[in-house]
Amino acid sequence: MTRIVIVPGLVRREIYRTGRSIAANVSEISGDRWLARVEDAILKLAHDAEQWPEADEAALFGKDVRCRLVGRGPHVYRILFLIHADEVNIIRVRHAAQDDLTEDDL
Repeated sequence: MTRIVIVPGLVRREIYRTGRSIAANVSEISGDRWLARVEDAILKLAHDAEQWPEADEAALFGKDVRCRLVGRGPHVYRILFLIHADEVNIIRVRHAAQDDLTEDDL
């Protein structure tokens, strides 16, 4: 099943800001690669969202929050999302070391 992936403006800005931060602190190439990997992983959720496991936060909120990991080693990011019928709604993209979601993030 193909779903529509919705990335709210706030999430788009956070993704872009993270990519620019990586570019400034590591290298322009690294920032561009990170952005490309995250964008590719988000687009693939249109076809494979249901295969990703529940996020740790799912039990806290009583919602089927799911998590797709991108990266490896100390550079892992979590794409957190909800599936609603034919839509995948991206909630946040966070580094794995960042705090868990709060109710305000939903």
